[in-house]
Amino acid sequence: TEADLATARFMVRDGLADTRCVSLESVNQPGQWLRHASTRLRLAASDGSAAFRDSATFCPEAGLAGVGVTLRSKNIAGSVIHHRNGEVWLDPITSDSAFEASASFSVQPAPQVVLPSVAAPLLPVGGTANYAPVITGSGVEFMWDFGDGSAATAWSASPNATHNFAQAGAFLVTLSARQ
Repeated sequence: TEADLATARFMVRDGLADTRCVSLESVNQPGQWLRHASTRLRLAASDGSAAFRDSATFCPEAGLAGVGVTLRSKNIAGSVIHHRNGEVWLDPITSDSAFEASASFSVQPAPQVVLPSVAAPLLPVGGTANYAPVITGSGVEFMWDFGDGSAATAWSASPNATHNFAQAGAFLVTLSARQ
């Protein structure tokens, strides 16, 4: 069903334990990562530990079945993610075609979010700018960097932002989006 499929969608992120590898963040539950506990894979929020980062990091390689991609565990040598009985597990590689097929996954790129140009307001020192770009997309988060030395905003589901420019100058304001 569509509901079942939605729970099986992940964003590919830089690996939590190794940026040459990947970690998989749930699209439906941001902040929940696919990780193994023993050999069973499940979603969990990061506890910040090295053990969590290791168990949620997988290194992509050519699919064992000759197509797609296989994800090898960062911290359990010789083990890969595969389907078993309708679930996902981390198991040692075996050399049979059924295992190879169940450990080879297809990757679909996320649709691109198009960010509009936003007019740059001329403000006096201490002036406040309001940004309200019209952006559509499902599951998109936004972050603003106002270019004036202040901290960037936290990721948010809303593209709107308000910012007070305390100093005179010309600032490059950047809006970032992620799905």
